[in-house]
Amino acid sequence: LISSSDPSPTAQPPEEDGEDIPGCFPSDALVKTRSRWKTIQELHIGDEVLDLDERGRPVYTEIFAWLRKDMLGHSFVKITTADGISLTLTPNHLIFKLIPDCTTPDNRTVQLSDYETVLAGEIQKGDVLLQMDDAWNGARHATVTEIHNIRSRGAFAPATLSGTLIVDGTLVSSYTSYWFFDFIGHRFVHEIIFAPLRFFYAFFKLVVKHQPTVDALFSPTYGGTHWYVEIWKPFRSAIS
Repeated sequence: LISSSDPSPTAQPPEEDGEDIPGCFPSDALVKTRSRWKTIQELHIGDEVLDLDERGRPVYTEIFAWLRKDMLGHSFVKITTADGISLTLTPNHLIFKLIPDCTTPDNRTVQLSDYETVLAGEIQKGDVLLQMDDAWNGARHATVTEIHNIRSRGAFAPATLSGTLIVDGTLVSSYTSYWFFDFIGHRFVHEIIFAPLRFFYAFFKLVVKHQPTVDALFSPTYGGTHWYVEIWKPFRSAIS
Protein backbone atom coordinates (compact mmCIF):
# COMPACT_ATOMS: atom_id res chain seq x y z
CA LEU A 1 0.00 0.00 0.00
CA ILE A 2 1.08 3.55 -0.64
CA SER A 3 1.66 5.81 2.33
CA SER A 4 1.37 9.56 1.99
CA SER A 5 3.38 11.67 4.42
CA ASP A 6 4.58 14.56 2.25
CA PRO A 7 3.01 17.90 3.14
CA SER A 8 0.58 19.20 0.57
CA PRO A 9 -1.23 22.54 0.29
CA THR A 10 -4.98 22.67 0.54
CA ALA A 11 -6.30 21.61 -2.85
CA GLN A 12 -8.91 23.61 -4.69
CA PRO A 13 -11.94 21.75 -6.04
CA PRO A 14 -11.01 20.26 -9.42
CA GLU A 15 -12.86 20.97 -12.62
CA GLU A 16 -15.96 18.88 -13.20
CA ASP A 17 -15.61 15.93 -15.54
CA GLY A 18 -18.71 16.97 -17.41
CA GLU A 19 -20.21 13.52 -16.86
CA ASP A 20 -22.03 11.79 -14.05
CA ILE A 21 -20.00 8.58 -13.72
CA PRO A 22 -20.80 5.90 -11.15
CA GLY A 23 -18.51 5.84 -8.12
CA CYS A 24 -15.18 4.39 -9.16
CA PHE A 25 -11.51 3.90 -8.33
CA PRO A 26 -8.48 4.92 -10.41
CA SER A 27 -6.67 2.29 -12.45
CA ASP A 28 -3.78 1.93 -9.97
CA ALA A 29 -5.94 1.18 -6.89
CA LEU A 30 -4.73 -2.00 -5.17
CA VAL A 31 -6.87 -5.04 -4.39
CA LYS A 32 -5.83 -8.36 -2.80
CA THR A 33 -6.98 -11.57 -4.48
CA ARG A 34 -6.48 -15.12 -3.23
CA SER A 35 -3.38 -15.50 -5.37
CA ARG A 36 -1.72 -12.07 -5.36
CA TRP A 37 -2.05 -8.31 -5.25
CA LYS A 38 -3.57 -6.75 -8.36
CA THR A 39 -4.30 -3.27 -9.56
CA ILE A 40 -8.02 -2.83 -9.97
CA GLN A 41 -7.71 -2.69 -13.75
CA GLU A 42 -6.18 -6.20 -13.73
CA LEU A 43 -9.23 -7.80 -12.10
CA HIS A 44 -11.64 -10.06 -13.95
CA ILE A 45 -15.18 -11.19 -13.34
CA GLY A 46 -15.00 -14.33 -11.20
CA ASP A 47 -11.93 -13.15 -9.27
CA GLU A 48 -12.23 -13.38 -5.48
CA VAL A 49 -11.06 -10.27 -3.64
CA LEU A 50 -10.46 -9.47 0.02
CA ASP A 51 -13.43 -8.28 2.05
CA LEU A 52 -14.58 -8.10 5.69
CA ASP A 53 -17.48 -9.91 7.31
CA GLU A 54 -19.90 -8.38 9.82
CA ARG A 55 -17.38 -8.83 12.66
CA GLY A 56 -14.42 -7.35 10.82
CA ARG A 57 -12.85 -10.69 9.90
CA PRO A 58 -11.12 -11.09 6.51
CA VAL A 59 -13.06 -13.09 3.93
CA TYR A 60 -13.10 -13.24 0.13
CA THR A 61 -15.93 -12.21 -2.16
CA GLU A 62 -16.44 -12.77 -5.89
CA ILE A 63 -16.60 -10.05 -8.52
CA PHE A 64 -19.77 -10.60 -10.58
CA ALA A 65 -19.93 -7.45 -12.72
CA TRP A 66 -18.16 -4.30 -13.81
CA LEU A 67 -20.35 -1.26 -13.28
CA ARG A 68 -17.84 1.03 -15.02
CA LYS A 69 -14.53 0.67 -16.86
CA ASP A 70 -12.56 3.39 -18.61
CA MET A 71 -9.09 4.94 -18.79
CA LEU A 72 -10.15 8.58 -18.99
CA GLY A 73 -9.09 11.31 -16.58
CA HIS A 74 -11.46 11.95 -13.67
CA SER A 75 -11.77 13.90 -10.43
CA PHE A 76 -11.08 11.95 -7.23
CA VAL A 77 -10.83 12.54 -3.51
CA LYS A 78 -7.70 11.19 -1.80
CA ILE A 79 -8.30 10.25 1.84
CA THR A 80 -5.31 9.59 4.11
CA THR A 81 -5.49 8.15 7.64
CA ALA A 82 -3.21 8.53 10.66
CA ASP A 83 -1.17 5.50 9.60
CA GLY A 84 -0.33 7.16 6.29
CA ILE A 85 -2.55 4.83 4.25
CA SER A 86 -4.33 6.54 1.35
CA LEU A 87 -7.50 5.63 -0.51
CA THR A 88 -8.45 7.36 -3.76
CA LEU A 89 -12.00 7.21 -5.12
CA THR A 90 -14.61 9.40 -6.77
CA PRO A 91 -16.50 11.73 -4.40
CA ASN A 92 -19.80 9.95 -5.13
CA HIS A 93 -18.61 6.48 -4.09
CA LEU A 94 -19.97 5.04 -0.85
CA ILE A 95 -17.51 4.36 1.95
CA PHE A 96 -17.93 3.05 5.51
CA LYS A 97 -17.58 5.57 8.35
CA LEU A 98 -17.89 4.94 12.09
CA ILE A 99 -21.24 6.21 13.38
CA PRO A 100 -20.41 9.22 15.62
CA ASP A 101 -22.24 7.87 18.69
CA CYS A 102 -20.39 4.55 18.58
CA THR A 103 -17.28 4.12 20.71
CA THR A 104 -15.15 1.12 19.80
CA PRO A 105 -11.67 1.67 21.27
CA ASP A 106 -10.70 -1.99 21.11
CA ASN A 107 -10.05 -3.34 17.61
CA ARG A 108 -11.36 -6.72 18.74
CA THR A 109 -14.84 -5.19 19.06
CA VAL A 110 -15.07 -4.15 15.41
CA GLN A 111 -18.64 -4.57 14.18
CA LEU A 112 -19.78 -3.54 10.73
CA SER A 113 -23.09 -2.48 12.27
CA ASP A 114 -21.20 0.38 13.98
CA TYR A 115 -20.47 1.85 10.55
CA GLU A 116 -22.65 3.76 8.12
CA THR A 117 -22.10 4.38 4.41
CA VAL A 118 -21.59 7.95 3.27
CA LEU A 119 -20.29 9.56 0.11
CA ALA A 120 -16.51 9.79 -0.02
CA GLY A 121 -16.94 13.50 -0.71
CA GLU A 122 -18.65 13.89 2.69
CA ILE A 123 -15.75 12.43 4.68
CA GLN A 124 -14.05 14.97 6.97
CA LYS A 125 -10.87 15.02 9.03
CA GLY A 126 -11.43 13.14 12.26
CA ASP A 127 -13.88 10.66 10.77
CA VAL A 128 -13.06 7.00 11.42
CA LEU A 129 -12.82 4.46 8.59
CA LEU A 130 -12.43 0.68 8.68
CA GLN A 131 -9.05 -0.58 7.47
CA MET A 132 -7.01 -3.78 7.52
CA ASP A 133 -4.47 -4.04 10.33
CA ASP A 134 -0.72 -4.26 9.72
CA ALA A 135 -0.76 -8.06 9.55
CA TRP A 136 -3.80 -8.12 7.25
CA ASN A 137 -5.54 -10.63 9.51
CA GLY A 138 -8.22 -8.33 10.91
CA ALA A 139 -9.76 -4.87 10.88
CA ARG A 140 -8.91 -1.70 12.77
CA HIS A 141 -10.32 1.80 13.14
CA ALA A 142 -8.41 4.45 11.19
CA THR A 143 -8.80 8.19 11.73
CA VAL A 144 -8.80 10.47 8.69
CA THR A 145 -6.04 13.09 8.84
CA GLU A 146 -5.83 14.45 5.28
CA ILE A 147 -8.25 14.97 2.40
CA HIS A 148 -7.30 16.28 -1.04
CA ASN A 149 -9.01 16.63 -4.38
CA ILE A 150 -6.89 15.22 -7.18
CA ARG A 151 -7.02 14.19 -10.83
CA SER A 152 -6.15 10.64 -11.86
CA ARG A 153 -6.66 8.23 -14.72
CA GLY A 154 -9.15 5.42 -15.01
CA ALA A 155 -12.58 4.70 -13.54
CA PHE A 156 -13.10 1.11 -12.41
CA ALA A 157 -16.10 -0.06 -10.39
CA PRO A 158 -16.23 -3.80 -9.60
CA ALA A 159 -19.42 -5.17 -8.05
CA THR A 160 -19.00 -8.04 -5.59
CA LEU A 161 -21.47 -10.65 -4.37
CA SER A 162 -21.19 -9.26 -0.83
CA GLY A 163 -21.55 -5.64 -1.95
CA THR A 164 -18.27 -4.64 -0.29
CA LEU A 165 -14.54 -5.08 -0.80
CA ILE A 166 -11.16 -3.87 0.43
CA VAL A 167 -9.49 -1.29 -1.83
CA ASP A 168 -6.10 0.14 -0.83
CA GLY A 169 -6.59 -1.47 2.58
CA THR A 170 -9.93 0.25 3.30
CA LEU A 171 -13.46 -1.18 3.36
CA VAL A 172 -15.69 0.35 0.68
CA SER A 173 -19.06 -0.32 -0.88
CA SER A 174 -19.42 -1.59 -4.44
CA TYR A 175 -21.98 1.13 -5.02
CA THR A 176 -22.36 4.82 -5.58
CA SER A 177 -24.46 7.78 -4.53
CA TYR A 178 -27.66 7.93 -2.54
CA TRP A 179 -30.87 6.81 -4.20
CA PHE A 180 -34.48 7.98 -4.26
CA PHE A 181 -33.84 11.49 -2.92
CA ASP A 182 -31.28 10.31 -0.36
CA PHE A 183 -33.67 7.89 1.36
CA ILE A 184 -31.87 4.74 0.25
CA GLY A 185 -28.24 3.77 0.81
CA HIS A 186 -25.87 0.85 0.48
CA ARG A 187 -27.82 -1.99 2.08
CA PHE A 188 -31.06 -1.49 0.13
CA VAL A 189 -29.17 -0.93 -3.12
CA HIS A 190 -27.25 -4.18 -2.63
CA GLU A 191 -30.00 -6.41 -1.27
CA ILE A 192 -32.89 -5.19 -3.42
CA ILE A 193 -31.87 -3.14 -6.45
CA PHE A 194 -28.89 -5.26 -7.51
CA ALA A 195 -30.36 -8.62 -6.46
CA PRO A 196 -31.71 -9.37 -9.99
CA LEU A 197 -28.28 -8.79 -11.53
CA ARG A 198 -26.68 -11.20 -9.04
CA PHE A 199 -29.39 -13.76 -9.83
CA PHE A 200 -28.73 -13.46 -13.57
CA TYR A 201 -25.00 -13.81 -12.94
CA ALA A 202 -25.48 -17.03 -10.96
CA PHE A 203 -27.87 -18.36 -13.63
CA PHE A 204 -25.63 -17.59 -16.61
CA LYS A 205 -22.54 -18.84 -14.81
CA LEU A 206 -24.30 -22.15 -14.16
CA VAL A 207 -25.87 -22.54 -17.60
CA VAL A 208 -23.36 -20.96 -19.97
CA LYS A 209 -20.18 -22.27 -18.33
CA HIS A 210 -18.07 -20.17 -20.70
CA GLN A 211 -16.25 -17.43 -18.82
CA PRO A 212 -15.64 -15.09 -21.82
CA THR A 213 -19.39 -15.08 -22.53
CA VAL A 214 -20.19 -14.36 -18.88
CA ASP A 215 -17.59 -11.59 -18.88
CA ALA A 216 -19.18 -10.00 -21.93
CA LEU A 217 -22.68 -10.14 -20.44
CA PHE A 218 -21.67 -8.53 -17.15
CA SER A 219 -19.17 -5.93 -18.35
CA PRO A 220 -19.85 -2.61 -20.06
CA THR A 221 -18.22 -1.74 -23.32
CA TYR A 222 -14.79 -0.38 -22.44
CA GLY A 223 -15.20 3.28 -21.61
CA GLY A 224 -18.84 2.87 -20.69
CA THR A 225 -21.26 2.14 -17.88
CA HIS A 226 -23.03 -1.18 -17.34
CA TRP A 227 -26.51 -1.27 -18.87
CA TYR A 228 -28.09 -2.19 -15.53
CA VAL A 229 -26.65 0.94 -13.93
CA GLU A 230 -28.00 3.03 -16.81
CA ILE A 231 -31.51 1.64 -16.24
CA TRP A 232 -31.46 2.79 -12.62
CA LYS A 233 -29.68 6.09 -13.23
CA PRO A 234 -32.88 8.23 -13.00
CA PHE A 235 -33.38 7.02 -9.42
CA ARG A 236 -29.94 8.07 -8.18
CA SER A 237 -29.86 11.30 -6.20
CA ALA A 238 -28.21 14.33 -7.74
CA ILE A 239 -24.54 14.56 -6.87
CA SER A 240 -23.37 17.98 -5.74
